[in-house]
Amino acid sequence: MKIPLNQIDPNPFRDFGIDPVETDTEAFANMKKSIDSLEFWGGIAVRRHGSRFQAAFGHHRLEALRSLIEGDPKVNGPRFEEIDIVVVNFDDAQMARALATENATQRGNEGAAANDAVQAAIRVIGKQLLTLSYDEYAETIGGVVENFPQPPVFKDLISFNRAKTEFLKGQGVGLRVLLKHFTTIDAEGREGHLLTEAPIKAALSTLKQSGWYAKILRKVEEEIDQEILEAELMAEPIKVAKLEETKDALEEAIETAENMKVCYDPVVDKIFNRDAHAAKFKELVTSGFGVGYIDVDKQADLARLIIKTNQEDDETKYLTASYVREMVYGVLLEKLSMDKKRQEEELKKNANERAEQSWAKIKTAMRSLKLNLENLNSAFDGGGFPDASDQDIKEEFTLFFPKILANLHETELRMRPDDTSLVSIQTKKGQLL
Repeated sequence: MKIPLNQIDPNPFRDFGIDPVETDTEAFANMKKSIDSLEFWGGIAVRRHGSRFQAAFGHHRLEALRSLIEGDPKVNGPRFEEIDIVVVNFDDAQMARALATENATQRGNEGAAANDAVQAAIRVIGKQLLTLSYDEYAETIGGVVENFPQPPVFKDLISFNRAKTEFLKGQGVGLRVLLKHFTTIDAEGREGHLLTEAPIKAALSTLKQSGWYAKILRKVEEEIDQEILEAELMAEPIKVAKLEETKDALEEAIETAENMKVCYDPVVDKIFNRDAHAAKFKELVTSGFGVGYIDVDKQADLARLIIKTNQEDDETKYLTASYVREMVYGVLLEKLSMDKKRQEEELKKNANERAEQSWAKIKTAMRSLKLNLENLNSAFDGGGFPDASDQDIKEEFTLFFPKILANLHETELRMRPDDTSLVSIQTKKGQLL
């Protein structure tokens, strides 16, 4: 069927923030050349959505077609503005499965592709759990479905309700459920896997540590809002009440997800060509002393810098996990050194402030002491002494008074508020009465 290219929207379950279409790669350039020379864009399928269409898969090819038109609209516009592609009758679950199939068959278990497939699965399964009864699930979703054969994710009412309870408590969909979702059955009844346990685990960790899991739950909430609106239009008050109750319960899961510490940028998984490199980077910035020392919004830039530095390094031909580790450690050590210097400067500043405060108090006390001594001296000079012992006191005071004032003055000169240590008054024993 010929469809105008500008009438095709992306798969609604693909998250381009997690898995963007890269147009500056050699693979994309080769795809454009192939389409331009052969005029073949197979691998694209769409479903109807209102008056428009949504791509089930083939996003890179669609972007290549658009890029060719933008590059030479006069020549390529007439060639590619309308294309002959397959129209399929997919529901949401099949659209998410189509996305996972495209990622698995064309790009393998690439980290970003796996992240995208898992987030799509969580959205679909979450919506199923919250908007369908088990009977509705078993009738419309469960079992082997056309186009993407798979066993049922939930085999009975008990497993369905348990998954729903765990999801609403903020525990997520879970590895077991996701493994079932990504299981396939071939014509001979043998099981296969679009995604295996290791990439699913890695994707779940990434989605939670990046804050993307909370965004996924918000999207599920938006879909429930749409379901409520449709139920209201169909005058189904019982269904509306049930959905609103479910939405209220979902808030607990959303709150739990939004309180998770964000410490990783999932875009990094797209930047590195090998999962092992992204995994090593993630390990370093999300565990141990790496947590908090490399800001999340700086991680993608650091990943690009590592790749660029590696390419410019004459001694290193290929990027390795060890090279990634050395580069990240170098940045972390530099950050630690800067933090240590900043702490030392803060300690010095605090010490100076304390010294100034202490010096102000000491000066006040010294001035008071000096004034009292001068007043005492005046009293001695103007008064009489009733007995010989008092006269001895006056003579002794008159002898030492000049020395006391001299010592006070000398001490005042020695004390400086810019001293980094707490100011101490160094006086000899007997200098002050």
